[in-house]
Amino acid sequence: MRRLLLDVAWALNGFERAERRDLVFDWPQPGAVADGGAKAFGAFVRHQTRTREGVRVVVSGSSVATLLGMAVPNESCILDSRLYVRPDALYAAGKRAIWRLIQEMPEPA
Repeated sequence: MRRLLLDVAWALNGFERAERRDLVFDWPQPGAVADGGAKAFGAFVRHQTRTREGVRVVVSGSSVATLLGMAVPNESCILDSRLYVRPDALYAAGKRAIWRLIQEMPEPA
């Protein structure tokens, strides 16, 4: 799955090299409410995509959709401007669906 996600990210960038930036979300933060992680994660992700020009975000896994306050999609899709890749998309039809989504995504601002 990790290899598929790397290939998806590469395709989103037009198959060109880009500077890699890993962003780590650690929870709970000192002094934070332990069960507030979902709200904090959603804010973290929204902030990252609003403050960075030309960013495209790939998300995968049922917990990510839930943490973003959305229902878990039944298939790979554009989820609130982010490319959501189903964890079980390793089969040929799933990969073709992801490729179509990448082609349909608007260019980042």
